[in-house]
Order: sequence, then C-alpha cells, then structure tokens
Amino acid sequence: MKKLVLLFIINCCFQISASAQCGQTGIDSGVCYNSTDGLQAIAVDIGIPTDIIVVDFTAGSIETCCDEIVVYSGALGSGTGGTQIYNASQGSGTFAGLSFTAAAPGEYLSIYVNADGSVDCTTEGSISPVYNTSCIGCGLTGVDSGVCYNSTDGLQAIAVDIGSPTDIIVVDFTAGSIETCCDEIVVYSGPLGSGTGGTQIHNASQGSGTFAGLSFTAAAPGEYLSIYVNADGSVDCTTEGNISPVYNTSCIIPSIGCGLTGVDSGVCYNSTDGLQPIAINIGISTDIITVNFTAGSIETCCDEIVVYSGPLGSGTGGTQIHNASQASGTFAGLSFTAAAPGEYLSIYVNADGSVDCTTEGSVSPVYNTSCPTLGIDTVRFDTSSLTIYPNPTSNFVTLKNPENIKLKNISIHDLTGRLVKTLDATNVTDKLQIDLSDLSSNIYFLSAETEKNKITFKVIKE
Repeated sequence: MKKLVLLFIINCCFQISASAQCGQTGIDSGVCYNSTDGLQAIAVDIGIPTDIIVVDFTAGSIETCCDEIVVYSGALGSGTGGTQIYNASQGSGTFAGLSFTAAAPGEYLSIYVNADGSVDCTTEGSISPVYNTSCIGCGLTGVDSGVCYNSTDGLQAIAVDIGSPTDIIVVDFTAGSIETCCDEIVVYSGPLGSGTGGTQIHNASQGSGTFAGLSFTAAAPGEYLSIYVNADGSVDCTTEGNISPVYNTSCIIPSIGCGLTGVDSGVCYNSTDGLQPIAINIGISTDIITVNFTAGSIETCCDEIVVYSGPLGSGTGGTQIHNASQASGTFAGLSFTAAAPGEYLSIYVNADGSVDCTTEGSVSPVYNTSCPTLGIDTVRFDTSSLTIYPNPTSNFVTLKNPENIKLKNISIHDLTGRLVKTLDATNVTDKLQIDLSDLSSNIYFLSAETEKNKITFKVIKE
C-alpha cells in the first residue's frame, strides 16, 4: 500500500511541476493527504526560471490543530532541500487564503503537509488543495496589490520587490485610491529585498486622488521597485474610494554596447545540466558588435560555449554562430562577432552537469567589446571632469565644467535609446543649466560630447 501511495504522489507532483506557470487559476493538486505520519507532498516545483512565483490557495482541507503546512523555496528539484519559508498549522482547517512567494527569481516552491497520523484530509472535509499562480516580473497585467492602506502614520508597503533579474522593470498603475493632499507615494529602486534601502526615485502626493496613470521605472537592469504610501494618519484608502492599487508590468531589455573594457559577466556557471546564460544582448542597433574574452573558467572537455546572434531579446532564438568546448579551460582568446549590423550576441555555457566554473578555477568570464563605427552606445561613463547636480531632480540639472572643457553638444536619451532632447553647448564654459521639466518621471542618459569623446551621466527625473 505504501508503494502505491508513493507512486501516486510522485505522479501527481510531476504533473504539477510540468504545468506550473504564471497566471494559472484553479489548479487542483489532486492530493488529499493521508494519515501516514510525516511529510507528504502537496505540490512541488511550482515556479519558472525567470520570475518570482506566487501561489495563492483557494481551497483545501487540513486538520485544525496538529498537521502543519511546510513550504520550501529553492532550485528546481530541491524539494525539502530548499529554504524553509513557512511551517504552521491552520486553525481555520483550510488552505484557503494562504499565499506563498518564492524567495528569489528562478526559485521554485515545494509545499507539503507534515501529518501527525491522527487524521487525514478525508476526515477534515476531503477537499484537495486548489491554488492560483502569479508572478512578480515582466508582462503582468491587472496585478491587484490587495493593499488598501490604513490610517497608521508612516510608510506602508503597497508592492515590494517588483522586478526582473536581467531587465529594467516598468510598473504602470491603472487604479488605486489615495488622499489628494497629504499622503505621499514613495518609490525605491534597488537590489532584491532592499526595500527602503534602495535609491528613492519618487516621493510625491497625488492631487488626483488615484494611483492611475503613474509609471515608475527601475534605475538599472536587475533592480527591483518597492512602492509605499507615506500616510499622515488622517485618512486612509477606505475613506478615499476603497480601491487597492492595481498595476501592469513591462520590461525594457538592456543591452551592452561598444568600446567597453574589462566587463565582468559575474556569472560562474553551476553544475546544473543544460544551457546557462553568461552574457546576453551584447550589441547596438547600428553597428556590428565584436566580443573579445580575456578571462573565464570552463571545463576542458565537455561543457560547450554556445553563441547566438539575433535581434535584441532573441537569446537562443537567434542564429547559432558557435558551439564548441574549450580544451584550454578558459574563455580567454575567444572572439565572437554578430552576424549583421543591429544584431545582438547572446552567450551561454551548455553544461553537462559533471563540474562547474568553481571546480575549474572560479573565474567568471571577462570581455571587451568593439564596433567598426562609433554610435550612441559608444560612450564613456566618466565623472572626472564634468559633474551634474542635483540628481535625482524634479526640473533642472546643472552641468558643471570646472576645467572649461570644450563642449560640442548635449544629448539626452531615454532608456530605449530614443533621443528626447539636444542642446548646443559650444559656448558653455563654467556651467550649464538644463531644463528637464518637460520630460516625464523616468531614467535618462545625458551625454556631453567633447572633441574627443562623450561623457555620459544617468539622470533620475522625478
């Protein structure tokens, strides 16, 4: 009998693992746990490799006192070897209303019941757990924060850790009640889990009395937005319309351009079998990019370096231009060139699972980039001679030029590379005040072109 139960659990959980993605509703686990003492799998490996999975239960029977729900977050297949994020009994006698969020992008949730053997699901209502899934990441629509802030004085979280580990997240609100004068919306951009420790990119009240129409963009690829209301304690969301904030997410795919040296990918690939990204979206829209590696550990025989060339964001959907192992045990000396102008290189390791970068030297791949011609992406991020202030700003920034460097022009681009403003700077000596009041709240790149190069600053417009 025990073998039959085990086979049933394994079969059910592999089906759940294969089908668990974002935005699914009414997933029936099919598991009504039995009275065997110990851990029993309800749903394992719920997640996707790119975003943070959220599981919301809508039904499911469980004993009211002595059988605990135990949840782990970890790598695909880690099960109880992941990080335990929940362990508690349910006085309500149901899974309904429970919500679990993976600890990091690409981690998977595995959910169990730790039964004490006295009763089982059948004696407690016979309802197998049912759940919905959602994701914190790109391309989400109609995400209801579920938070109608209260009248407690101070910061209250509306939505935290909204982001993508590789791209620039954008959050667009479509609804949400807020006081018209004295409760501010405060937004931070920073690493996953940084919350109010990130960079503040917005702090303002809403005269309109709604979140609708607000848009916030993370300050850099891989940063996460955390959004709060700073309440003054006089009123709350319920008195202002009772609508919890609702938003959509999208992502801007970042790219790596020309003329860069010593770019550390920061990726020491692991022993998981299959393709693992090392550096993606290397290129610019006008030139042919070349990537020259100077360092990087790899197995000498059986892990291949695989390179694709294609449109921005195409990844493995582009044209494969290289697939070979490295007998030298290093990336150093390898050079790859995009197949055409405007194509982007995406570079992976196809690991066989036997060893990893740490066993082969622990050096993450480092590379330089070059292009036949110099476009907007060939900029030098440098603040040694010129400075700008204030940053962030709500209206104006001042470009200070203490060494009287001969300037040609000032150009401002948005995160997509679109030119939004140009200024003649030929007569600028000590400083220049630049009006940004006509630009929306966002991240911009301000480039000062000299006779020799471009000096570029990232500017946050509040």
